[in-house]
Amino acid sequence: MPSFFFPGSAVAPAQAAEPVGFSGTDLNFLDQEFAVVQKQKKKAQAARAASKLNPPKPPALDSSIRTQVLGRFMLEKYFELPVLTHEEVDGYVYMRATAMRALEGCAPDIRKYWEGRRWSAFRVYRLKSRPAEKHPWLEVALPGAYFTTSARAIDVATNEAELAFLLVRPLVRELKIQRKPVAFVAKDWPASLVALSEELWDGVLRAQSTRDSANLDVSDEINVDLLATECIARAGYRPQAGLNYLRKLALHREAPWAAWFFQHSIGLDYRLERFAELVDEALAKKRFPSGTVINNKRFSSATKHWNLLP
Repeated sequence: MPSFFFPGSAVAPAQAAEPVGFSGTDLNFLDQEFAVVQKQKKKAQAARAASKLNPPKPPALDSSIRTQVLGRFMLEKYFELPVLTHEEVDGYVYMRATAMRALEGCAPDIRKYWEGRRWSAFRVYRLKSRPAEKHPWLEVALPGAYFTTSARAIDVATNEAELAFLLVRPLVRELKIQRKPVAFVAKDWPASLVALSEELWDGVLRAQSTRDSANLDVSDEINVDLLATECIARAGYRPQAGLNYLRKLALHREAPWAAWFFQHSIGLDYRLERFAELVDEALAKKRFPSGTVINNKRFSSATKHWNLLP
């Protein structure tokens, strides 16, 4: 029955209302679920970002990068390069792999010098300043560790061991040249490339010449020959390959394309004679191993469709 309130009667104590649903700490599970969902979304976003190919950030334009740009500029300016065909790319990869194998066999100080440094070996046809019918013998080292070897010089090699000697020798010789760092003026960059290339070009050629170089003489060249021989020997190649290559090259001393090399290599006959004695002595005393690898078949296969000369 309904209760009635009569004046003067005692008031009954009010009953506390019972809670409906969740409240207080009971709602924490919603925050936890929301955090899990947000974490999954961020993970999915990171996965999508990782799957996208983004261009690498350009390196800082320091003196090292400027020197490499200068070397590449001089390569295009002074040398006639082969057309970039599939065969040429295959040849470049083969040259690079052969040179890297030989470099792994070099003395610790040579490997340490090139550790972390960029270098590239290029096959070239001729100097652009020379007549079209001339194919000068070239082994020129440009700033930024760009090494050029003429197609005629490569054509003298008859196996991979001789090619390894030809390619690793400039890497060894670079330690002996003692190049001065190029002075760059930031406000004149890159307009100064033309002037810098012309200023350095004569010095580049003198550095490659035993006759004109200020830092190298015949004994230095013999030492470089011996160090390059040690490189290929420890890499497994036949150590006599370097001597055989230079002897074959000497047979072409009357050829027009070899005139540059023989005019700028003083005492080549003595160099060959002394080099042969040092190789025989080193092998007799087991200063480096007597490798046997020449890879005739691989060399022939690699160069069969490689357009060595234009």
